Amino acid sequence: MDALSAADLEPDKYKVLTNLVSSQVYRYFADVEDYDSAIGTLKELYVKPKNTIAARHELLTCEQMTGESIDNFVVRLKRLSQECE
Repeated sequence: MDALSAADLEPDKYKVLTNLVSSQVYRYFADVEDYDSAIGTLKELYVKPKNTIAARHELLTCEQMTGESIDNFVVRLKRLSQECE
């Protein structure tokens, strides 16, 4: 009896993906044959690029809320600054 490796027991991600999406979504990545390429195609299609001007405006106009600790405010500022590039 042959021993199965962990790779043999993992589901084929590409097959699972193709079974879970609708036919309208599948047509966008039907021409690729692996999971990573399919995910890359879907990210290009659905993930919007960051609007750096809006992100900068949001950062510059950010004010500490009443009752908000300094630590929480700094964390919020750091998150906002990540979108500014």
